[in-house]
Amino acid sequence: MVNFEIEKSYTGPVIGLDEVGRGPLAGPVISCGCIFTDYDYLQDKLKFIDDSKKITLKKRKLAFNHLLKLIKKNLLIYKLGMATVKEIDEMNILEATKLSMKRVIDKFNLSKANLIIDGNFKLNYKNYSEQSIIKGDQLSISIATASIIAKIHRDRLMTILSKKFTQLKLDFIVSPYVRFKGKKGEQATMFIKDPSENILEFKSFRNDKMIFDN
Repeated sequence: MVNFEIEKSYTGPVIGLDEVGRGPLAGPVISCGCIFTDYDYLQDKLKFIDDSKKITLKKRKLAFNHLLKLIKKNLLIYKLGMATVKEIDEMNILEATKLSMKRVIDKFNLSKANLIIDGNFKLNYKNYSEQSIIKGDQLSISIATASIIAKIHRDRLMTILSKKFTQLKLDFIVSPYVRFKGKKGEQATMFIKDPSENILEFKSFRNDKMIFDN
């Protein structure tokens, strides 16, 4: 069960960091950082928060609507950062993920903060204190919230892109953007009319299931 126990072990602001987009075959990596300002007050009011992969789209949207109310009350601050497909191809998916998280941190404009990161990697960024936590989105409310917000925003972005690039014909469709959430091992054939217009697909992940229809 997620809670604020990890956050409470620190003195000063704690930024919970998570990303969405490392697994899918297409689209950017989007990271989110969250700072909660009153752990004791909020602990019992955030029972709807969980790892975004564990909750349905409907529950994610409801959770996000609740989070927006906390933002208006200055109980939650969040920032987003993105690494583009071009950057993913140039530096690899892990380094691009780190870059997106560093962009999040910079947006907070804090000289000192404690970073808690979902995963098993370090950012080694500036002079920030940091802790990597495997399955952190199942333990920390800040990280789980970052997971939900990042997923909501990335899903919206991929929906917009799928409508804009109408030449993209996608198998494995359940909704306009579900294809982009598919993992590398799942069947997800992409047909792109013009390879020069391919701003969505990771070149480094191409395989025999991804072909150009010229």
